[in-house]
Amino acid sequence: MLLQPVPNVPIRKRRRLYQTVDVSPHLSRRRLCFAWAIALGIRLVTYDTPFVAPSGGVPVAALTARRGCSLAELQERRSVGSGEAVAEREATSEELEIDESDWTAVESSVDIEGATARDAWLVYSKLSNHPLWSKQLRVENLGDGTSEWSGNLLGTLTYSWKARILDTGSADSVAWESVSGTKNKGHATFENLPGAAPACRVKLRISFPAPRLVKSMFSIAKVSAALSELLSSDLHRFRDVVLNQRAAIQTGDFVMANETHSDRLGSCKVVLRNSGRIEVTNSGFGTSGTTNALLEDLSAGLDNINEDVNCYCLLDLRSGLGCTPAVVGDGVRFLSGYGPRIKRIAVVAPLPLATLARLIQQAARQPGFEFFSNVDHAEEWLAKPMTD
Repeated sequence: MLLQPVPNVPIRKRRRLYQTVDVSPHLSRRRLCFAWAIALGIRLVTYDTPFVAPSGGVPVAALTARRGCSLAELQERRSVGSGEAVAEREATSEELEIDESDWTAVESSVDIEGATARDAWLVYSKLSNHPLWSKQLRVENLGDGTSEWSGNLLGTLTYSWKARILDTGSADSVAWESVSGTKNKGHATFENLPGAAPACRVKLRISFPAPRLVKSMFSIAKVSAALSELLSSDLHRFRDVVLNQRAAIQTGDFVMANETHSDRLGSCKVVLRNSGRIEVTNSGFGTSGTTNALLEDLSAGLDNINEDVNCYCLLDLRSGLGCTPAVVGDGVRFLSGYGPRIKRIAVVAPLPLATLARLIQQAARQPGFEFFSNVDHAEEWLAKPMTD
């Protein structure tokens, strides 16, 4: 059990007022306090950003960046339904605009030997690829150069923003800025390195406002160093993704579909290769909207694969929590149409979700289902020679 400040009490009076909250056992007290401090600081400059507390806790009341304004005063303003309250909120939102001179920049770079700058740019510029190397991110492309992003800090706190892609005037760079939610902007550049063998350098710079709460509790230099280390880890994973995709293209095994769909309850992702391999992963709670979107992507991809290719699927539900009843019907309808093309389906799931998957299998009368608790055992089964 850890201590959490009681909401609805001015910050200066909170020192000895606490509530208990359950947290994940793998999080240390120091890491959780650090996460809360940064997240609360971010909330100071994102007045309209949805904010979710850790599991077992209570949502933290929104803070205002105006000096001298307590949480109780802010809630009183929100409770008033008059035009003056609306005007007050609009004025407060305007005051939350922060001069970019107060922003903090984090930079990192990685050299990729075996790929050109164009190879790296093609992977990075496709937004749906980003969760491949930034595991904490989810993204949905809204079209017209805008996209909706969400992420988590240390696996406990979520935040979100809407971004738009900026025209940099260069074909080998990507720049963006947030238009709502968590304020941030960034710029990624891709340049070829000298030498006969293909090699490139990727530089990434991300800027964000430095909240006063974080400034008062932590050294900005230490916060920047920690974020730079996280950014460096993401870029090294990005390098692996680029090299893997380049190798797949050279060997003729390339990705035909790679899409992620998410909402406030969870997300699902599908990867389809021309070799017939299908990878489906689910996180959180499955809804009909995200499931239908995923199945539409998978159906379109299967239509573009030769009919003589034997397809096989790895269905990873280890991070799933459940689904709506409509998802069962969606799965049955999909297997009724495309099931004959999928010769094997390996389901890796806890018992409750495995039971749901078996229900779908039985309703669709789909052969070739096997259930596993270990993903390595599932891969071994899928790798066995297939007979028609």
